[in-house]
Amino acid sequence: MVAEANLKLGGIDVLVLNHIIGMYDDWAAHLMKGHATNVIDDDMDWVDKLFKVNILSYIYISSYALPALANSKEGGRIIAVGSMAGRQGLARVAPYASTKHAMFGYFDSLRQDIIASPDPKVRSISITTGVLGAFATETAKAGTKGKLDDGMVPWNDPSVASHDLLKAGARKWQTVFTPWHQLRVAALLHGFAPEIMESLTRYVTLSGEIKQE
Repeated sequence: MVAEANLKLGGIDVLVLNHIIGMYDDWAAHLMKGHATNVIDDDMDWVDKLFKVNILSYIYISSYALPALANSKEGGRIIAVGSMAGRQGLARVAPYASTKHAMFGYFDSLRQDIIASPDPKVRSISITTGVLGAFATETAKAGTKGKLDDGMVPWNDPSVASHDLLKAGARKWQTVFTPWHQLRVAALLHGFAPEIMESLTRYVTLSGEIKQE
C-alpha cells in the first residue's frame, strides 16, 4: 500500500492514521459471560484483532512509510489519531483504551528517536498525536446507541476534529486536544487528582445508562 501510494503520488508528505475497531461494552461483565458460555477464547481472539488494527497496523504503515516521509521536501508529517481513552482509563472501553495507550506510547517514543536522529532527513519528520473526545460519527453513534444518547457526554461535530488535526499536523505540533476546552482541562486535572477525575468521568460516561435504569 505504501509503495503504491509513493508511486502514484510521487512521494508521501502526510500520513494520517485514523482507522480503528471501536467498542463500547461492560468488559468485566462481557468476560464473565464469556466464561459462562464457553466463548472466552473467541473474546481473546477479538482482542488480538483489536490490537492488530488499532496499533500494530499503525506501527507497520508508519514504519514502511518512513523513508518516503524523510524524502518529503517540506518534511514528512505523521498524524496519529488517538483518544482521551488513551490518556486515562474510561468505562466501557477497556480493550480499546489499551490500544490507544499503546499508540501514544509508541509515537511519543518514536518522536524522541526522530528528533535525536543524526540523519537530517529523518529529523525533518514531525509526529502529531491527536487526543479526541466524543465525536458524532455514524459508527460512534451506532456503537453507543441507547447508552450515551440521553446522558451527559457532549457529542461534537466531526469537522472540528478534522480541522484541529490537520492544523496541528501542518504546524508540526506534538499533541493536539480536540475539543481543546474540554479535554485539555480534564487531562491536566487528572494528573493532579486522578481518583476524583476517574469518579467524575465514570459518572459522566455512565449517566446515559443510569438515566435509562
